[in-house]
Amino acid sequence: MGKILVADDNDLFRKTIRRILEKAGHSVEEASDGQSVLQLLGRTAFDIVLLDIVMPGKGGIETLLELNVSNKDVRVIVMTGRIDTGTTAFQTLCRRFKTEKILTKPFTSKQLLDSVNELLPRKN
Repeated sequence: MGKILVADDNDLFRKTIRRILEKAGHSVEEASDGQSVLQLLGRTAFDIVLLDIVMPGKGGIETLLELNVSNKDVRVIVMTGRIDTGTTAFQTLCRRFKTEKILTKPFTSKQLLDSVNELLPRKN
């Protein structure tokens, strides 16, 4: 199972994602903004960061920029409900910052778990 950081400014959404992931056996920590994400990554190694794009303060785009420079090993799944994820500009941005998955809100528990499990290293 993986160690996952969930970053979203909506408390209820973040806690719901946490419950789903923990029920599946993952270890989860939470952050409500990009600055908290970077602080947690400075202290703890995570397999995956689930990162909301639109957050107050340091948002997802700014956080992606810093993650790309300082945490090359962490895998990122972007979550958003406010941006058209199908646009060429957004897809290019995600590729540029090595985002591996995009989850458009609202998404199902199955979509979440499938995306996370696909990015975790396989254990024999």
